[in-house]
Amino acid sequence: MKKIIVQRVYDKDVQGYRVLVDRLWPRGIKKEEVKFEEWNKDITPSNNLRKDYHDGKISYEDFSRAYEEELDKASELKDFVDRVKDKDLVLLTSVKDVDHSHIPVLINKIEEL
Repeated sequence: MKKIIVQRVYDKDVQGYRVLVDRLWPRGIKKEEVKFEEWNKDITPSNNLRKDYHDGKISYEDFSRAYEEELDKASELKDFVDRVKDKDLVLLTSVKDVDHSHIPVLINKIEEL
């Protein structure tokens, strides 16, 4: 990977291989308004894990550990990294608080591969 950039999906000027890494489609934006090469739901937190975290049933630390375990089991992540390894990668997300989201965990796992 040349570099990894995180950008909100609502930002219009995005350069690089753009991948939407949210399980749900972002609110308030039409699909034709977003420029992206792929929407990779397979490397996002499972619905149950995402819901438990957003509902406050688990802490960020527990969420991060559980998501890391999901990524360890996901063969799709290795395939994804192999596919984008020579590109500038732009992870598109709709989350407001990136530091307390799935993004840091995902970046760490990508960089490990």
